[in-house]
Amino acid sequence: LGPVDYAKVAQGFGARGVTARTPAELTAAALQHFAAGVDVVLWGHFHRPWVFEQGQREARVVPGWLETGAVVWIGEDGKPVVEAGRTRQVVDSSSCSWYQGREKRAEAR
Repeated sequence: LGPVDYAKVAQGFGARGVTARTPAELTAAALQHFAAGVDVVLWGHFHRPWVFEQGQREARVVPGWLETGAVVWIGEDGKPVVEAGRTRQVVDSSSCSWYQGREKRAEAR
């Protein structure tokens, strides 16, 4: 098996796939998302933390769960919440997507 292009995998599921390899590429991608009206961008995962804020908008790399035990979710205030040291992984198995307040899968795309 060869290398996996995770951006193409995401696109196969109807999501927007973005590949960024450097902090400058992450910043450029975050700015594109912000310009499109997205308030929070989460990428996962790299082995080094990274956060970019512009006004009330925020982009961050989700920490590696195996290395940190940290989980990230969007709090009631719309900001990312990082909780380190979780002893188990929590998976949201909801049948619908959530994207900027839209509850239906078709609306999220």
